[in-house]
Formats: sequence, structure tokens, C-alpha cells
Amino acid sequence: MAPDVEDMQKLLIRIVRELVNNPDAVSVQMMSESPRGIRLLLRVDPPDMRKIVGATGRTADSIRRILNGLGEREGRKYILDIEEAPAAE
Repeated sequence: MAPDVEDMQKLLIRIVRELVNNPDAVSVQMMSESPRGIRLLLRVDPPDMRKIVGATGRTADSIRRILNGLGEREGRKYILDIEEAPAAE
């Protein structure tokens, strides 16, 4: 059975938390679903952005490949946007 959107969000959080210094700041939100795909928004602590995006974008590309490889099982495409989490007040 292929993973649903909630499972993909949990997987994404699990992967990213292993890569960053501040795992508590990691969050994933489903932004929209369209014929183009399911848009997920990944937020990480500002100092961790470089770890997720990588110097040449390889880390982010690898994460996207994992999502889309699993999504193909059920004919879904995932679009991953990455941004800095808002500063805590």
C-alpha cells in the first residue's frame, strides 16, 4: 500500500530532523493539491537552511526524489517548497 499525504509529511519530518541542528523547528504543511501535484511546505530553522538546501541544491533534490519515488506508487507527484521557519517570539 502506498503512503498517503500524512504519511509523506511524517516521513519528510523524520528525514529532515536527522539533518538539522534544531529538529524542533522542523514542520511540514500541505499547501495545496492540484493536477500538477501536492504542494508541501517544509520549514526549518534559518541556520539549518544551508544543511537542507545544500551548497548546490543536492540535499533538497535528494529529498524531492525520495518523495516523488514513493508518490509514484499511487500516481502522485509532490512539489516541495522549503523556507525558513519564522523566528520564535
